Amino acid sequence: VKTVQAAVVATGEQTTTTLYTDPSNDWLSTSSFSPKAWNNSQDYVPIEVPTVTLKELITEPLDLLKIDIEGAEINLLQSAGKELGFVKDIILEFHPNRKNNAADLVAFLKQFGFSLKQPLPASQKALRRLLILEFSRE
Repeated sequence: VKTVQAAVVATGEQTTTTLYTDPSNDWLSTSSFSPKAWNNSQDYVPIEVPTVTLKELITEPLDLLKIDIEGAEINLLQSAGKELGFVKDIILEFHPNRKNNAADLVAFLKQFGFSLKQPLPASQKALRRLLILEFSRE
């Protein structure tokens, strides 16, 4: 690996977003875009953070795009549009929910020439859990 550039950013269509964080947690590991999201009882402090679109970040060819955004994976990738053509491989932590399912994600990325490196789990129960998915451009 010659060059690695990490972008620790919040993504979104607006210029800022509100992040709710537990002031007693120095690691920010319980931060969320929803107040009291993890257990509905923790203290939280809202903070405004700047955002960028994925389209703004992908301006040249990328070997790997790694995404961990707690349930907004499809929306984020859709916002990138044709810039996904600059990406060779994608690894993401996928959080299924009513609006986010793995089959839709696979179908969306297939439009841009990506294929899933391992098949999706066969059981519906497994598809409702957190998945680590790897995609590669054909």
